[in-house]
Amino acid sequence: MLHTKNNKISLFVLILIIVYTSQIIYCQDDKILALEKRIQDLEARQQQYPEVTFLTYKDRKRILVTGGAGFVGSHLVDRLMLAGHEVIVADNFFTGRKRNIEHWIGHENFELINHDIVNPLYIEVDQIYHLASPASPPHYMYNPVKTIKVNSIGTINMLGLARRVRARLLFASTSEVYGDPEVHPQKETYFGNVNPFGPRSCYDE
Repeated sequence: MLHTKNNKISLFVLILIIVYTSQIIYCQDDKILALEKRIQDLEARQQQYPEVTFLTYKDRKRILVTGGAGFVGSHLVDRLMLAGHEVIVADNFFTGRKRNIEHWIGHENFELINHDIVNPLYIEVDQIYHLASPASPPHYMYNPVKTIKVNSIGTINMLGLARRVRARLLFASTSEVYGDPEVHPQKETYFGNVNPFGPRSCYDE
């Protein structure tokens, strides 16, 4: 009687082991299938990059675009990538969106750095397009201190980088530099109508 009872217990334990092992194998199969699907998606994505111009090493430039995930910056990135250059985007995504440049992620000529240029950036580049700054009033009024820091300290950091690596720098501005203009359109000789104490005073261009 005791022997029969022990056999039943052993059989029950064996069944539990089989069920548990099957669940582990099933979970592993699910993970393997998920990884295989991810690899297939990545392989398919690599074939969807826009066709870029081939440039020789001599003609190809290594270009940094700060704020490259923003509206203007992302269009500049597209233009530079299609022209065949190596493009590095530095953006902290305060107002920029990754979806603006996600179609280049993984491309051999493209690099994305999640970086706030208020902190120094140490890379080697040939050209710098400095576009990093909140552009619309709701954005720069949401955090005016951050806005003035990126337009002052951030610009100083980019100038320092350009000096260190002997790169050319383009600092882009907007019509906000004129404040509330009394002349339309604004000519280069117009000095603007800027209130240095108003909400846009943090937007130092």
